[in-house]
Order: sequence, then structure tokens, then C-alpha cells
Amino acid sequence: MKYRYAFRICSALAMLMLSAASVQAQQHGAHARCGTMEYLEEQFRQHPELREEMAARRRWLAEYAAAHPQAARSGDTLYTIPVVVHIVWNTPDQNLSDSQILSQIEVLNEDFRLLNADTSTIPVPFRPLKADIGIEFCLASFDPQNNPTNGITRTQTSTASFSGGDDVKYTAQGGHDAWPAQDYLNIWVCPLGGGLLGYASSIGGGGNPATDGVVIGSPYFGRVGPNLDPAYNLGRTASHEIGHWLGLSHVWGDDAGLPDPCSGSDGIADTPNQEGPNYGCVTFPNISCNNGPDGDMFMNYMDYGDDICLTMFTRGQKAVMRATMAPGGAHRSLLSSTGCLNPGFNDIGIDTLLSPGTVACGGNLTVQARMKNYGQNVVSSAVATFELDGAVVQTLPWTGTLQPGQSVLLSFPLNGVAPGAHSLEAYTQSPNAAFDPNQGNNQAVRSFDVLDNLGDPAPYAEGIENGFPPAGWTLVNPDGGTGWQETAAAAFGGSKSVYINNFDYDAIGEADDFVLPDLDLTVFPSSGLTFRLAYAKFGPNTGFSDTLEVWVSGDCGITYTRRYRKAGNELATAPPTGNPFVPAAGQWRQEWVDLSDYAGNTGVRIRFRNITNYENNLYIDNINVVQIFALPAAPDLLSGVVLRPNPAQDAVELHAPGVQSGRLRLLDLSGREVLAQDISGPQQMLNIRALPAGVYLAELHTSVGRWTGRLVRQ
Repeated sequence: MKYRYAFRICSALAMLMLSAASVQAQQHGAHARCGTMEYLEEQFRQHPELREEMAARRRWLAEYAAAHPQAARSGDTLYTIPVVVHIVWNTPDQNLSDSQILSQIEVLNEDFRLLNADTSTIPVPFRPLKADIGIEFCLASFDPQNNPTNGITRTQTSTASFSGGDDVKYTAQGGHDAWPAQDYLNIWVCPLGGGLLGYASSIGGGGNPATDGVVIGSPYFGRVGPNLDPAYNLGRTASHEIGHWLGLSHVWGDDAGLPDPCSGSDGIADTPNQEGPNYGCVTFPNISCNNGPDGDMFMNYMDYGDDICLTMFTRGQKAVMRATMAPGGAHRSLLSSTGCLNPGFNDIGIDTLLSPGTVACGGNLTVQARMKNYGQNVVSSAVATFELDGAVVQTLPWTGTLQPGQSVLLSFPLNGVAPGAHSLEAYTQSPNAAFDPNQGNNQAVRSFDVLDNLGDPAPYAEGIENGFPPAGWTLVNPDGGTGWQETAAAAFGGSKSVYINNFDYDAIGEADDFVLPDLDLTVFPSSGLTFRLAYAKFGPNTGFSDTLEVWVSGDCGITYTRRYRKAGNELATAPPTGNPFVPAAGQWRQEWVDLSDYAGNTGVRIRFRNITNYENNLYIDNINVVQIFALPAAPDLLSGVVLRPNPAQDAVELHAPGVQSGRLRLLDLSGREVLAQDISGPQQMLNIRALPAGVYLAELHTSVGRWTGRLVRQ
């Protein structure tokens, strides 16, 4: 599109255009007009030299934007503009609250950072053009005299309604003097007449610094408040006028007097030509000037639609706006302003995200973040917001007493997070219900993965008979050499077992693992791991031994706890041999690992680990995860009762002080009774030779109480 380098607006035609706009505004409502072009025409009439000065500045902006296409890309340096809001009011309802003013700053930061939630309404053909401008706004924390401020001035005026001129910008004329334009964006909010929503002092800068800024009518400022105009109640009037202040024209172009209204242009390549302003909310596509099939970009902030229908700036507009803050740009000085640099007083932020960590087990999480007072004031209230993958999942209003430098822990449950990669963002705002001028410490982000903790329901049994590795196993062999493997040379039951060749393993100290499939133990009140083991040392007096460990994780393998460790004679099931060990039928032992601590867990992982010391072969077979029979919940009233020895092989003695009679029962892990014997006296021998090796539950019932325990038969 051809760029119009000058404002070719003659007074008569400008009045004609204004009249037409007024008619259209009356059709939609009484307040539907930006007064920027009329304001500029009056300035040009009073100061003719300004016309060429502003035309030259617009030429410079267009040329700079064209020469720096990277300005339209993402990842730009973030520019922050200090803002002072001058509330000039005649009636109390025009003296807007701090919360309404803060809501407008929030709108600006959303609209200029592409954080507004309504981008989803942008028609699909225009979505690739939407842009994060990379400009943010903060209410000034220090005034021109370096005194602390909330960035708001309030002036009561006798003027019932201001016109589209400069009176509101001077204290002597019923308004408020500007703060220095090189350090602040001045926004005047006041009662406006003439059907005006607002207006800007320039398009891209220049002119009188004493009047530089934008003016917004009181009913159109912010998005919370009792007296907002229903059509302009989302704060988009300020987004529109600041767009002018940063160098943008209306999307249809602001040239007047052209024989063909479709020949006007805003000078931006990615905004379609359109015949004129759109009011209200039009339907896509709204075609004019032969701009089909997509038609007008009526959702652009630089059109005239209702606030609810304005949702985007384009990449081309971004390049122009950022050019005003580039070297040589009219607003460059704002980047060195100290208006917002010193947070000094109200400054809250996220110190760190404590949980989840980088990996979480299952979709039910606990989010924990530490919020810190970085400022000098005691903070009594703040708001922390948490987003998961860009969507808000929790907003926590906080109240209390937080001294400078102190932190407080924020926590809440977050359930139902799907397995996979996620991003959690926490950020704070509104310390002491005021604006936080230091945005640099407000945010913390954590990327994490959720692991699927839906394990296989117990019981679990593996006899190493159906291929290797068995289904769901994970083999861990860090050095890529000798590791766990299948063998048909020995087995406790069936024809195969799993073994590791420590006899030929010459890398002393290496650890090799196999990990069982994830298990769901919620089906059992308590459970245990059993397996058959065979091992012999190389020699009886070497002083060396291989080691077997069993590690258990209740959180999908994120953390493990060692629950079993044996080495040397404690591990051995057969005499030492100088030959590669192959167990005979009687050289297997059943081992037991208590898993009661993991009752109710899903995602339980069991890791077998061999740590080699170049001794001899180790075999494992018949791995089972089984239920421990749940005993009645009656209290155990007897004390001092023991079974000894424990573990035992042929016989075991019951020692029960104070007991004269009763009955002792042994139960296997399924709850089946395998031995029962009447007791007469405090000591009794039990013959257990006929019982298979394993773990048994013992119950002693007497007239004076009850006792339960466990017995291991070797």
C-alpha cells in the first residue's frame, strides 16, 4: 500500500468527514469517535509548521520500520513506558478509583503483549498477522521530584466538560500540568464533550512537550467501575489512542478530500485497505474497497468498533510503534526514565517454584511456590496466579503480614494433569492492592514432565519362561558389557532363570539393574515381594563378595529407597566354588521384601541391582508381588512375645511371658492356615520342618490378649 506522507486535510472536507462520522456515531451511539485527527488539524491551524514536522516524522517511522523488518519478529527487547494518570473530575463519579485505573494498565499490558484472552475471536485469515508489540506500561513509582508516588494525580475542576483541545493539560485552565514528556506518558482522564472517546497529541511524537500524551473520556477508561459505557467498557479506547501516540493511523487511512475513499492508506502493509471506520461489531467478512475475500480488519485496535470486538495489532503496526522508541524515535528517552526503575515500596514477587519438580508421578500434584516481599513496605495483601500450559488454573488472593525480605509459602492441589510435558507459570500482582512497578521478579516458570503412574495391578508373577527380557522389564547396563541375561542352565521352577555372570565380570564395582514393570498396589492393603535366589562365592576366605540390592520407588522411579541388601555369607545359598557357579536343586532360597509402606500406591517400581566384585554367578527366579494377609484390626495386648530363632529352618520356640494357655496359628501370605498348635505355658516349641520356605504370619490368641508377628522359614 502506498504510504501517504502528509496530512492532506482541508478544513471544509475535514468538517464534512467529521459530519459523516457523527451521523454514523449517532446511529450506533452517542460516543463513537476518536478525536485525534480533529485535534491535529486544530494544532496545524495554530502552528502551520507542525504539519510538515509531523509528516517528516511519519516518513521517518515508515522508512525505519521498512529498514528494520526484524522489529516485527518475536523475541524483541521489552520496552517499559512509565505512565502517569491525571484524573481531572467535576462530579464524584468521574473521580475514578485506583482499582479502575489499575485495570486500565492491565488492559494495556495485555493488548500490547498479546496476552488478551479474546485473541481466540480473531478470524482465522488474520491470526498469523497478530503481534506481541513488546511494550509494557507501569504506573510511575517516582514523580519528577523523585518522590514516591502511585502514578496517579487527582484534580477537581469546575469545568463540566472539556472539548478536544489542551485545556485539560494545564492546571491554570482547570486541568493538570503534564509531567515531563521525556520521562512519562501522560494520560489525562476527564469528562469529554462532543461525542469524543479520546484523542492523542500526535501520531508518533513531536509537537509541544507540555501537551504530549493522550486524553480519554472518564466513561471509557479501564474495565472495572460503575459508570463505564457499555460499548467501551474494556479499556480499548486507551489502546487505540496510545496506538496513535506510538505512530499508528486509523486502519482506513486518515487522508481526506480524496475522490476515491478506497485510495486512502494507513501506510501499513499488512492492514487491508478499507473504505472507512466500522462501528459496533460487524460480521466477518466485512468487505469494502474490493478487499475480499477476508475484507476489513475490523478487529484491529485502530478501527472504531466496540471494545469487545477489538483484539489485535499487526506485525506491521508493531514495527512502526517500536520505531518510536528506536534511536532517533520521538519516545526514545522513555527507555532511560527512572519513573519506574526503583520499586522501593510495594514490590512482591515469586522467589521460586518449589513443586512440582522437573518430573511428577501421576496427574495429581501439589503446587508450591514461595512468594517474597522484595520492597520496603510491609505487604498485607497480594494476588498470585498460576497458569498451566498458558491457562489459568488457580488464583490465590493472599492476606497477612509479610515484612520486607520475608517469604511465605503458597500451596494448592492440582489434579488431573495429563501425562506428558507441561509448563507451570506463577506470577504475582497487586501488592497492597497497588501496582507493582518492578515486574522483573514477579514471575517464575517451571517445565516438568508428568509420568503415567497407572501400573499393572498386583499380584505380579514372573518365572522367566516366556522370553527375555520379560514384558515391561527395563535392563540397565551402564558399561554396555556383562549384564542380566536369561539362562537355561538352572531354574528353581520351570526351565529358565535370570542370572548375571559375576565370574567373568572384571569391572569391579559396576552396577547392573533390571526394573520390573510399574505396579499398582492399591488393590492390596499391604503387600510383599518374594523371589528365589541362588549364589555362591568364589572362595571362602577371599574377603570379597558380590552384592544384591532391591530398591523400591513409590513415585514412578523419581526417587528410590533401598529395601534389601545382602552380600558375602548372608547372600550365599551354596558353598564357595572356584568354578562358575550353577546351582543344584537344593541351593535356592526364598527371599522376602516388605512392601507395606507402598500400600495404596500406583506407579510402584522395583529395581534389582547386582554390584559385582568379580566373584561368582548370581541367579534369580520366581519373582512375585503378593498380598500380605490382612489380620483383624483388634489391638495387640500382649508384649514381650517372640519367635526364636527367626529366620528358622526346622523348629522355632514361642516365648510368651505370662501366657498359660492359648492357640498359635501360622498363615501363609494368602491368609491360609498352614499350622495350628495349642499352647500350654510361656514357652513352646513348634516343628516347622514340613513348611515350605517363605514368610508366614503368626497369630497368638490367649485369654489375656492377642499378639501377631511374622516368621521366616528358610
